[in-house]
Amino acid sequence: FKLDCREMYPSRFIQGMAAVIGVPFVLGSDAHSIADIERIWG
Repeated sequence: FKLDCREMYPSRFIQGMAAVIGVPFVLGSDAHSIADIERIWG
């Protein structure tokens, strides 16, 4: 997790296009530690 990144992957545009054409996907976390998750969601 990079504090300065401030980008979601896939982007909201890609998420929307996937929904439009029926491509399923699962959002997940690429965090490498509990501390990273707590920093974002805590």
